[in-house]
Amino acid sequence: MAPRVVEKREQILQAVILAHDGDGAFRPLKAPAALVDVCGRPALEHALRFVARAGAGEVVIACAPDEATGIQEAVAAAPLSGRDGRPVAVTTLPLAGCESEGDFLRELDQRGAVASDPFILVRGDVVANVSGLDAVVAEHVRRKKKDDADATMTVCLAEAGPRARRLQPLAHDDLLVSLDAKNRVLGWYGGGNARDRAAADLGFVADETYGDAEGLALRSDLIDCHVDVCSLELLFRYSENFDYQASRGHFVPSEVGNAELGQRVYAHVLGATGGRGARVHDPRVLDAVARDVAGGWFAPLTPAAREVRPGVFVGAGVSAPRTAKVSAPAVLGRGSVLAEGAVVDQSFLGEGCRLGEGAVVRGSHVGRGCVVGAGATVDRCLLGAGVVVAPGAAAPRGCVLAEGVVVAKAASLPEFSRVSADSTDEALVGAGGVGCLWQGDDDGFDDDDDGDDAAAVDLMLVFAYVYTKKMLEIDADSPLPPGALDGLSPPFDGERELAEDREVDGLTPTSADYVRGCVSVSWHRTTVAGRYFRVREIADGRIYTARSTPDLEAAKRTKQLFVGL
Repeated sequence: MAPRVVEKREQILQAVILAHDGDGAFRPLKAPAALVDVCGRPALEHALRFVARAGAGEVVIACAPDEATGIQEAVAAAPLSGRDGRPVAVTTLPLAGCESEGDFLRELDQRGAVASDPFILVRGDVVANVSGLDAVVAEHVRRKKKDDADATMTVCLAEAGPRARRLQPLAHDDLLVSLDAKNRVLGWYGGGNARDRAAADLGFVADETYGDAEGLALRSDLIDCHVDVCSLELLFRYSENFDYQASRGHFVPSEVGNAELGQRVYAHVLGATGGRGARVHDPRVLDAVARDVAGGWFAPLTPAAREVRPGVFVGAGVSAPRTAKVSAPAVLGRGSVLAEGAVVDQSFLGEGCRLGEGAVVRGSHVGRGCVVGAGATVDRCLLGAGVVVAPGAAAPRGCVLAEGVVVAKAASLPEFSRVSADSTDEALVGAGGVGCLWQGDDDGFDDDDDGDDAAAVDLMLVFAYVYTKKMLEIDADSPLPPGALDGLSPPFDGERELAEDREVDGLTPTSADYVRGCVSVSWHRTTVAGRYFRVREIADGRIYTARSTPDLEAAKRTKQLFVGL
């Protein structure tokens, strides 16, 4: 009998997209960051197109249950095809009870949702054009088979030119990476926000076992593209260690800092022509990414419109008279209508937007179906879908208006207002308007596990404390108008939050350190568990907490990270 021939089926490369909005930088917008419009397409669509071009045949999108409907609608609106023209299967997995990146990865591991080894891992708000990612995948496989069985992750980093540095938030430290001659990552610091820095510092290489590494180089000229090629061991590692909540804040620095037992992380460094990538972290980075997409820096990724002149993209069915003025970079979404004398200056309009006679939109991102009335102005703002700025009204710089907000006729918002449509304050949006000043969500601050009552501090009270009236006078970019500091009840308890501990040598408490656009409030506390140093930082409208272990040396390191810059 002839031997049976067993056909070996080629493994389908999977991509995992974490589409949950854990940062909330665009609040009070209801849409998660993955669905924020970037040049006429949701950021998630850009991420899907990217992994399809890289050769992924299946995509798993993990998200929170309340985000699933919007994500499924976005996926259905843009069918995905691979490089060979075949449809790419996209599965959306709503995962309840997951709050962090680590939670989602552990749940995916428990469900067995990821089968390909390796797989591509990106976030839902990533916009990228990494050239030759299929070659990076192939090199990862070769390295693991022949050179290093513990090679678990390959991170894509790009050489940071003057434009690339605009693609990271101001509140993030510059990335500092230690690489050997084979681009193995031996140390990782920075590139994250307040919650990540303490963990990154503790994980940064200081081990003498790396001292004889060949070709050791300390690189500070790289930015993180947030595009990873991972082996299945990464999921196992997350399942084993529930302290891992963030890839860059916990997994990478901790694993590379463990010379003996840690998993290996390698870097693929993109040259000047190798592409770039970025997460749409916040409104500022959104603007930088959108401008670069319109300028061709992310080619072949382009806006969802036809380029009619350099940097100006116009969708189908757009109506714009000759008297309307459109200045690059600009995108006019499908079906948008501009009236006589309307001005679109370096702005991005979603589908079906309408601008009245003499309306001016400058340096802004306007969601689908928005209306800007005659003579109204929108200056350096972010507008959610369906926002109405009535004739003669003004939305000045820095405003973020949630879906459904209506700014009434001739009303003018304060600068840097974040307006929600959950209720109405006519003193803010004018008579007949819809919206109120957004004051943060109840979960904007992570309470400590030890049940410390002092951790439950209201977001507005902390804002009121650190942004004093004097700061408002000298800092035009403060997120609160002066009136927001008046009439707060109960008052901020400064003595409780900033109680000095004279027993801690060399650590002088400080009430407000203005560091890189954020305010860090720090204090000490002595408890039965020992001393520990806590830092609160306001960034992107949220408060973040970092608490060291009850160890004096760890406390000192944490202080150096936050207030010693």
